[in-house]
Amino acid sequence: MTKLILFIALIGFVAGAPVESEVEHKDVVPILRSERNHEADGSWGFLYEGGDGSFREEKGLISDAHGAEDDKKVSISGSYKYIDADGKEVEVHYTADENGFVPIGTNIPESISNAAKAIHDHPEPHSKH
Repeated sequence: MTKLILFIALIGFVAGAPVESEVEHKDVVPILRSERNHEADGSWGFLYEGGDGSFREEKGLISDAHGAEDDKKVSISGSYKYIDADGKEVEVHYTADENGFVPIGTNIPESISNAAKAIHDHPEPHSKH
């Protein structure tokens, strides 16, 4: 019985495999620019730019890098952009730290960005357990 079930499963797997003519071939997007760096304190940065108009850049900074492990904080800022399926450029800028993530972009409703910024700027006090 087990062999029959495995045989049927194999037939289903093979029958469901795409035929070569059904597979969509996409062009390879060239990377026009790519940079990365890592600092001794743990900070980092990177960016890349693709030939299709895509771009991403991010920087991460470590504060109090030489202090106690619990005192270290990470703050991140970055942006990315790409061309969506409708041919429109989408661009997003963001920050993130211990108070939250704040995205601002062409595809993000202003009300969401404003709410995230308000929470970031006025965080609730952290309770210690």
